[in-house]
Amino acid sequence: MSYARVRPERTRVRLFPQSPGAGEARLETVELFPRRGMVGTGPEDDRMYVTEAPDKRPYGEVGSQWRDLFPPYRGKAGIAVAPGPDGHFDHLRPGEAGFRQVHLYGCARMALDIWEGYLDERIPWHFERHFPKLEVLALRGWDNAHIGYGYLEAGDYQLEDGTLADYALDFDVVAHEIGHAIMMSFAGQVPFSRRTAEYGAFHEASADWAALVASLHFEQAVAGLLGTTGGYLEGFNQLTRFGELSPNRQIRLANNTRTMWDFRDGWDSEHDLALPLIAALFDAFVQIYKAILVREGVIPRGLARLAEQAEAEPPLRPEVSRHFAHWHARRPEAFHDALAEARDVAALMLVGVWDLADPRDFSFAQLPELLREVDWRDFEGELYPIVRGCLGKRGIGLVRPGPRLRPPDESSHVHSVRTVMPD
Repeated sequence: MSYARVRPERTRVRLFPQSPGAGEARLETVELFPRRGMVGTGPEDDRMYVTEAPDKRPYGEVGSQWRDLFPPYRGKAGIAVAPGPDGHFDHLRPGEAGFRQVHLYGCARMALDIWEGYLDERIPWHFERHFPKLEVLALRGWDNAHIGYGYLEAGDYQLEDGTLADYALDFDVVAHEIGHAIMMSFAGQVPFSRRTAEYGAFHEASADWAALVASLHFEQAVAGLLGTTGGYLEGFNQLTRFGELSPNRQIRLANNTRTMWDFRDGWDSEHDLALPLIAALFDAFVQIYKAILVREGVIPRGLARLAEQAEAEPPLRPEVSRHFAHWHARRPEAFHDALAEARDVAALMLVGVWDLADPRDFSFAQLPELLREVDWRDFEGELYPIVRGCLGKRGIGLVRPGPRLRPPDESSHVHSVRTVMPD
């Protein structure tokens, strides 16, 4: 008699790897961690539940009463979505009633699953002593998405051309907010008032990278990225764009041009101060990806050197792109494997820094040493030379930012209603 272990069937949903506003919007079927039959009407599982609340104003809106700062939402709600007869949630189509809630749930749950997979353990919510589950709310007519103490809210708004930017359908945005929640779990019980301002910028950069890493778990999207770019990841493409609002407009670019020299005289927002770190991490990610391609004999070493030269000499980039496309056509599966390995390296390095960083005295100046420690502990020192060079190009570890020039506003995760706790 065989006692072979049967793999449990996981719950299926269909998600947009990129916002439909980005242009080409193709759904991809993904499997979430909860077993089939373990996600109930809502959707609701053991970690979160979703409610459509089209008339609700966001938690903590200016003028809110204390009771309006925390879950649960008790107002008018849409119809909760039941699973299909087979126990899955992949039966709904865009535009059908309930699709938006299911998509929002799927984005949040997939992002959480991915990071729990890297940590190989359950990530506790930072609010669990008051709320056992994350309340996920689909709002209407509110141009934002945020995570707070016990809740995640995603709204939508109309662009100038009349199209709708729907954050509930934007995996990047939802995964970014789950990234904040994971960082809050790592920070533990350190009050936000005792966390440094630079830790707030690190929070923003980490949340963007949590979303980027998670987005690279969509198989069709990765294949599309490599097919579109020929494996040459520099430039304007779906990987470098965060929170696409339209084919040519996005919230941020991962390969932006900002450096710490831009902030020597001061800064206004941690979202802005995060940009050099986001870019440095992207630079390092691409360098590690190319190093893997060379190590595996997928591209010649000379092409990797030419690609580095092209960073300083943009006229060389079309030639580099043609060479990458040539080698990608010969071994597309090897490019896919290299990208997946670079993705996992980025994830594990981030987890290592999250674990080591102390929110009470964190500064960007510490990052090179923190990354060195993670590299020696987890990668035998092979990656630090690449990472250190990318940080240095952006002035991280070399230039200290000036003072914050204005107090944090409601968009800040450091001091806002989103960080208010019941006691």
